Amino acid sequence: SEHRIEIGRLDVGSNGLTVNRPNVTVRGLAARNYCTTMFSAGFVSGTAGERVTFEDCAATGCSRGFLIRGNHGRLLRCRTEDVGCGALLNGLHGVVEECAFYRGPRDGFRVPMQDVQEDTGIEVYHPAGGNTVVRRNTVRGFSSRAVLFKCPPGDFLVEHNTFVDNTTGVDYLQAPHCSIAMRNNIVVGGTRAMNGPVHQSRIR
Repeated sequence: SEHRIEIGRLDVGSNGLTVNRPNVTVRGLAARNYCTTMFSAGFVSGTAGERVTFEDCAATGCSRGFLIRGNHGRLLRCRTEDVGCGALLNGLHGVVEECAFYRGPRDGFRVPMQDVQEDTGIEVYHPAGGNTVVRRNTVRGFSSRAVLFKCPPGDFLVEHNTFVDNTTGVDYLQAPHCSIAMRNNIVVGGTRAMNGPVHQSRIR
């Protein structure tokens, strides 16, 4: 029969599991209800956590599902439900692939986000950048964007994703001279598929 093991703490901190060493893979874990502050997250890789991979992990009821601060971080086949922000990437050369990020019902029980910008599925935020890949993900129901780039210049690839009922599909702010390749994405609902200063970026 299937078994379920959970660990709880009364003096729980802002985050669930934090990895702050390089070359670690976390697989098949779940985090719930880490929403002490708007910056709380179910899973975190610290700045010293380079090449940390989260595989098949799930976060529910958290302000942020995943916070990737280390360079070369990867999210593979991860899932969030009822979160304020699906994943925030602060490190260089991040990869988010085959994940599902769901905001959840907009009722009195939803996780609040005080800053509307943070109500985003995948946020690539300063000092992130480099070669960032967002591929084959599903993002649904965020008030701000499905994907937001607000970071130094880099080469960003957004392909084969499905964005449903987010206000904006892909947005990029304060990212001059970057290259954003967006191809074969499906955008359903919302106000616009893309937003940002077109003259500053090369979009294919």
